[in-house]
Amino acid sequence: MPKETVKILKARYEEREIVSFDHLRLHGYLCVQSEPNRKWAVLVHEYDDSGLWFGREALAFYQA
Repeated sequence: MPKETVKILKARYEEREIVSFDHLRLHGYLCVQSEPNRKWAVLVHEYDDSGLWFGREALAFYQA
C-alpha cells in the first residue's frame, strides 16, 4: 500500500477495544469520515488474519 494512503488512513483512525460476551478483548479502529454523513462500513477479518489488507477499501470509503 502506498505510504500516502497509509498516512491518510492513520490520520482518521481512533483505536478502540471492546470486551465480547465471552470476555475476549476485541481490538479495532473507528474510522470516521471527514464530513458527517450516514454512511458506514464494517470491515472484519478472521482471528488469525490482519486488517492490513483493508487499506484500499477504507480509502475508497473515505473518497466516496
